[in-house]
Amino acid sequence: MNTTPGHLTSTAPRRRISTFNLLYLTVLTVGGLWCLVVGVWTMGVVLVGMAVVLGIVIGRSRRGAGTDTGRVDAVQPYDERERAASTWAFAVVGQAALIGLTAVFVGLVATDTGPGLLPVALGLVALAVVWGVANRVAVRRS
Repeated sequence: MNTTPGHLTSTAPRRRISTFNLLYLTVLTVGGLWCLVVGVWTMGVVLVGMAVVLGIVIGRSRRGAGTDTGRVDAVQPYDERERAASTWAFAVVGQAALIGLTAVFVGLVATDTGPGLLPVALGLVALAVVWGVANRVAVRRS
């Protein structure tokens, strides 16, 4: 067994589950159970399955097991380097989500596809509000 400082072993102390993972697991689990209750079986099974798989991955990551990429993928960073990588990756995801959702919104407006416009518009507004708040919090911290 490697006992050098910083070596990750299966006996590494558990870290608390990240806030993101706690919220994401809750949404997946509650959403999946809700789908099952209302009879949307396929999506219910998919969402509950995603929650189970994510729970397993998070459990491994909390013990420091797996690779650095796996821990970053699971949003359970082990150290500051992994935390910085996770933060950068989420910034890229946010940028892609904003561009993608804006493109969908423009497509709906340009093609006059009415019923789907309001949810996409509300999603775009919500994303912009979260972005604005996050920017202000980030600037205040630095």
